[in-house]
Amino acid sequence: MANKTDQPDANHPAGINSPFAGAPQDEQNIQYVQTVDDDYDYDDDDEYEGPVYYRKVNPFAVTSLVLGVLSFITMFSWFFFVIPVAAIIFGWVALGQMTRRPGQYMGNKLAISGILIAVVFWTFGIAYVVFVAGAEVPIGYTRVTFTQMQPNPDNKGEVVPQEILDLQFDETAMEKKRVFIKGYIYPGRQTIALKQFILVPTQSHCKFCSSQIKSTQMITVKLEGDLQINYRTQLVHVGGKLKVNKAEAARPLGGIPYTIDADYVK
Repeated sequence: MANKTDQPDANHPAGINSPFAGAPQDEQNIQYVQTVDDDYDYDDDDEYEGPVYYRKVNPFAVTSLVLGVLSFITMFSWFFFVIPVAAIIFGWVALGQMTRRPGQYMGNKLAISGILIAVVFWTFGIAYVVFVAGAEVPIGYTRVTFTQMQPNPDNKGEVVPQEILDLQFDETAMEKKRVFIKGYIYPGRQTIALKQFILVPTQSHCKFCSSQIKSTQMITVKLEGDLQINYRTQLVHVGGKLKVNKAEAARPLGGIPYTIDADYVK
């Protein structure tokens, strides 16, 4: 009866062609294990982390990053400040979704980057707009807008806001008030070397539709001294002495109630 230890092992055959032929069975087992380890070359530092599942990039994270990059245009106007706000909101939503469903979404770095870029550009944009807005007004002038010059419909009988009346130039006053306003030159026959023109709030007005413009939406600008300007479609900066004709302001589609004797134009 053959010895059981002399039987060839099914997993470790010790036949003639085996490299372990002739070696005792215990040595064959040890040598086989070493050979398998050498073939697979496992690194002792590597750890098996389980199966890797596919996770899609969170679309809100991508949107946050794109809007964050676009936030640089906030330096051009207050109207664009909604862009960094949207970038922060989308980034926050993305982080929330990835926290609740980590196995479904990826893109934490994209969302965080979008939020940080938006905050940086938003802060820089505010500082830049405030600086430019302050720097464009000459020293000694008070900024006004066409919106401020419109009467409040809730105040019956008001044709000119009181704050505008208070800004009128008074020769007898110790403090000589001057105003600064931005607008567009109303097109007329003369286009070169203008000494007088009408200033309006937008470019949507034309000389064929003047009846659509309220009287309080127009300002007669008279340039003093050697000042003159050519007609252009770009925004015009005007500064000078404000005069108000309340009788004309009472005619909504009549004459022009505001006049500026301008000593500054740009």
